[in-house]
Amino acid sequence: MAARRRRRKSGQTAHKPSGVLKPRLPFVLVLVGAVVILLAGVATLSYAFVSGKVIATFFVAKYNIGIPISIVYRAILASGTIGMLSGIVLIGVSLNMNSKMRGKVVASAIIGLVFSLLSLLNGGGFYLGFVLAFTGSILAIIYRG
Repeated sequence: MAARRRRRKSGQTAHKPSGVLKPRLPFVLVLVGAVVILLAGVATLSYAFVSGKVIATFFVAKYNIGIPISIVYRAILASGTIGMLSGIVLIGVSLNMNSKMRGKVVASAIIGLVFSLLSLLNGGGFYLGFVLAFTGSILAIIYRG
């Protein structure tokens, strides 16, 4: 006796349960934190290009610390560059974290931890970006899908 196929009504789809789930919350937390860190890096770099020499001159003159102005200006530029690069890498990490493969998620989370800590050199994206990216990375490590 031939088995009959049951016809689906329009709008009904076959439900295929997946064995492994993607870590959604860590993905979103790291992505939002990365965007905030990236924006803070862009803000620092634009600040450095627009008025960095003026602020560096004021800082050196006010505190009379004996550091040349060019070193303070370069430190501001380096801070902004580190913030921007951390944000870009964290965006890539968060996109990589949105995977069903456990090893890929954990490796991305460890890289996310390193770069969220590195973003502290630029203020961590007003510290909000650091907290979001760090928390998301920790959650991705302990995630059991």
